[in-house]
Amino acid sequence: MMRSHHYDGTVLFAPKSEEAYFDAYKDTFPEERFLWYTYEELAELFCFDVSSDTKEELVRRRVDPSLLPYLRRMTSPHYKSEELQRFLPLVHDLIQSGHFQIKRDPAEIFCGKVLIIRGYHSGKMLAEVLQDLPNISLNWDFPRPAFKEAPLPAVEVGDYAEAIPFLKSFLGVNNVCLRYEGKEELPEAFRHLMRFKGPFIPYGMKAIYLEEEIPQESAPSPFSKTALTELHLPSEEEKTARRLYDEQFFLVDPNLCARVRKAR
Repeated sequence: MMRSHHYDGTVLFAPKSEEAYFDAYKDTFPEERFLWYTYEELAELFCFDVSSDTKEELVRRRVDPSLLPYLRRMTSPHYKSEELQRFLPLVHDLIQSGHFQIKRDPAEIFCGKVLIIRGYHSGKMLAEVLQDLPNISLNWDFPRPAFKEAPLPAVEVGDYAEAIPFLKSFLGVNNVCLRYEGKEELPEAFRHLMRFKGPFIPYGMKAIYLEEEIPQESAPSPFSKTALTELHLPSEEEKTARRLYDEQFFLVDPNLCARVRKAR
């Protein structure tokens, strides 16, 4: 029986893996009204909207289009970092030409509201995005579960079909989901399972992890650590540290019931 967490009037921050939980919660308590943002959606609120031809405009201006994700975060009128400050005339021109569009002030969404973190292992990256807003206080939904003392060991196989006998006791269970981020087509026995990405197990589920080498998400930043801090972005070292931190908690999560990886 799902119980009310009294979310009415709050703003929640939770990973995408909580979507099924929130759908069920809204069905159970339709009278409660709340907002939900993932970290990625929250960060997007603090960026300019961008027209479809903006990359072409940057090329025309002889500006590397790979800078676009950083330029669209430059919503402040001034920066201490000289490497950011020199791009402000370009940002102003892109606003004037309609390539960048100013969004609603995020302060109107968050200031004075009860803000709740659910499902994330750390709130550091959320606080980083929200740090310039006044009257902000982040709260946790519920305490963390009792994690295992050591990471769950992985079973090595030649291919994932070999893992089916090992996983047979889990494959028919309704509340088991699968973390798999590779491109390979999986055996039929896995295809009925709910999939999720990243180190956050959906609420109320047990998880099987089919491990793959996950490539780095993005190229190294063209800006210094100081400039990234002003844009409320983590450095490459910090991104790596956060990823490892989340993976550490995932591997000792009591709801992770099996790990399988291909022999190296």
